[in-house]
Amino acid sequence: MEDVRAYLLGQDKKALVEMLMEEATDDDRLRQRLFLKAAKGASKALNLATYQEAIDDAVEIDGFVDYRSAYDYARGIEEVIDSVEELLKEGHAAEVISLAEYALKAVEEAMGSVDDSDGDMGSILERLQELHCSACKKAKPDPEALARRLFEWELRTDYDTFYGAAAKYAGVLGAKGLAVYR
Repeated sequence: MEDVRAYLLGQDKKALVEMLMEEATDDDRLRQRLFLKAAKGASKALNLATYQEAIDDAVEIDGFVDYRSAYDYARGIEEVIDSVEELLKEGHAAEVISLAEYALKAVEEAMGSVDDSDGDMGSILERLQELHCSACKKAKPDPEALARRLFEWELRTDYDTFYGAAAKYAGVLGAKGLAVYR
């Protein structure tokens, strides 16, 4: 690996970019990672549409995801969640709330078309909920609006999404939010 590293460091940037772009045309996950890096670095403002498109691309199913394909399918979604998690570390908590909710909805819609015998999709739902809660603790969204969203989600989901949210989000919701939740 050190030989490869030394070779790459000796190449000019234009040649490396061309090689990377060539690979990205054939590798969906690499292309997606590059799009997300570009969405983050192109300007001061974060391009949420690019992240939403990456979520859609990762979650999109053509037919049914069988047991043998489920791990790779879930790994593609996990890679997008990794990028969203990076945003939280970089101080974009409010945007992460929105993206986590967007991803939760997309994953819930896909669940019926995936063989989740190993529980990978369930783990993704749990991870997205944890990410959402962490982002809420940092961003401190309007507690009443958050309480309404959490309550409505808990009532309509088939996957226990946000089950017990009142207790888990109590610190974020405060007295006002908890009153709305009740």
